[in-house]
Amino acid sequence: MFQFKQMLILIVILLIPWIAGAQKNFLDSTDKAVLTNTGIASAFLFTGAFIMDEPIGSLVLSGENDLMDKYTHFANYMGSKKVVLPLNALVFTGGIVSGDKGLQQTSFNAFKSLLASSAVTISLKYMTGRSRPYTDDGAYAFDPFPRDQHAFRSLPSGHATLAFAFFTPFAEKYSRWLYAVPFSVGISRIYKNQHWTSDVVLGSAIGFLTGYFFQHKNRNIEVSFNGIVIKF
Repeated sequence: MFQFKQMLILIVILLIPWIAGAQKNFLDSTDKAVLTNTGIASAFLFTGAFIMDEPIGSLVLSGENDLMDKYTHFANYMGSKKVVLPLNALVFTGGIVSGDKGLQQTSFNAFKSLLASSAVTISLKYMTGRSRPYTDDGAYAFDPFPRDQHAFRSLPSGHATLAFAFFTPFAEKYSRWLYAVPFSVGISRIYKNQHWTSDVVLGSAIGFLTGYFFQHKNRNIEVSFNGIVIKF
């Protein structure tokens, strides 16, 4: 198990900067630097959180109170696909009705970000099979490709991924105060004992990197299959 933990840390340390670096050809120098620095910082944060997951989790749970219960209950919804996807559709429709091309494009960028980040996160959930905190199996129990698809799909946090993937394009376009929403989602997942801190760090990094990329990229990505070219 210890070897698996070491391997997982190494994979994530390499994965996050790679995701950031793979996108650099589509961005200007400033945005390249943002993604590179974010990728490196996220890898270090993940490593530290992974090592300290159990004591951090215990500390958070020891601070339960009515105010935090209400705050995290609301925040948790903003990372749910049942809220985020309809909300983005509503925003896109609002852009069409109002004739706001900028809002339409930002909403479309958010959709692409949601799609791409979800593919990464769901794949990692199945491959790692990490136990959730509420199972009481500890932070380092893994069951790759698990039968129990919820209790052992902790890493990374899907709510944190979706929240950052959705809100990042809008935060970059309109106001960076919007980052308070996905940040709150991440806190709620730890507080509700659904995720370890490192789950949230990795999910947030995936969501932010994809959201930032699709909002700031300066040319289309082309995918060709049997003569069919898809641009997005």
